[in-house]
Parts: sequence; structure tokens; C-alpha cells
Amino acid sequence: YLDAENKVLVATDAHKMIWINTPSIKETKVINPKTGATIDARFPDYKVVIPENNPIKIKGLSISDLLSQTNGVDRANKFINGKEILTVIKIGGTDYAFDPKLFNEVLTTFAEHGAKKIDISLSRPDRGIVLSSKDTPNVHGLLMPRMFEAEGENALPHKIIYQKELTKEERQDVINSEIDNLKKDLKNQKAE
Repeated sequence: YLDAENKVLVATDAHKMIWINTPSIKETKVINPKTGATIDARFPDYKVVIPENNPIKIKGLSISDLLSQTNGVDRANKFINGKEILTVIKIGGTDYAFDPKLFNEVLTTFAEHGAKKIDISLSRPDRGIVLSSKDTPNVHGLLMPRMFEAEGENALPHKIIYQKELTKEERQDVINSEIDNLKKDLKNQKAE
């Protein structure tokens, strides 16, 4: 999708989204990615799926290290029958699970544009994470999570690719973000 008003190229498959700010876009149109032909269709408002308030920030992760891990898990999944292995970012006691192939595709886009380090912002395990890089300030990504249980009867195999504890300030930011989200949900329900 080419968004001339905002000068943004957007590509999505509903599980991941990449948007690139580029001043060269002159015309708004939807393009078939397989044929390159313009499609007579209306593209959904992509901006509404981009989380505005992700209080947890992870800065300066090595893209090559993450690619090595997501590639490894993706390759392992090709030999598994049954439950696939997910990649997990563990923050405090919370697991954020992702399809390793999709995570790899988003990271690869950044690497192809010259990024060496990636920043990730997130809030809840059921909300998308936003990826950005100081190396490529015009390229942004969104990756949707997978529902996941690490333990118990429905546990899925997984590989933790990054882990950290929340600081007291980050925990407070998460609580404040949840309160804000609940207020917005309540306001939206009253408006309906």
C-alpha cells in the first residue's frame, strides 16, 4: 500500500507489518505484491493497529544475534511433526511468544535496509510489538504475538531469545498503561 498523504509504504499479511517512510510516494494506491499491479481496493487504516503506548522498551539488540536464533528455531520447526517451537521474549514473569519465521522476516527487512541493532517496545503478551532501529529511522515493524502457555497441559515448546527483569519504574509504567487502556475501553463502550 502506498500512502501519499503520510509518505509511507506499508506491507502486511495480518501477522506482521512493515512500514517505511519515504518522500518519493506521489500517489495513494493498493498494489498486489505478487504482480505489482494496482488493485482497485481500499486498504484498511493501518495506523489503528500500531500500539501507541508500549511501556516496556528493549534497546540495542543485535539483529544478527536475533536472526541466528530465529533462523535456528525456524529450521528446527521444519523437522518437527506436531507442535511447533515458538520464539519467546521473557520480561519479568511474562512470556511474549512469536512465530520464529515471521519474526525472522521482520528482522531480515531491517537487516536488508542496513540496520545492525533493533529496539523493541511492547506492553501485553496479546498485543503487537513495535520494532525500530536508530540505524534505519524510516523503517518500522509490527509483529503480532501467538497465544502461548509455557507450562501445563497446553504448553508449547519454545526458545527464549531474550530475557530481562522489569525495573520498578517499568512495572509502574506497565500498570499506568493498563489503566489508560481500560479507561479507553470504557469510554469506547459508553460511546457505543
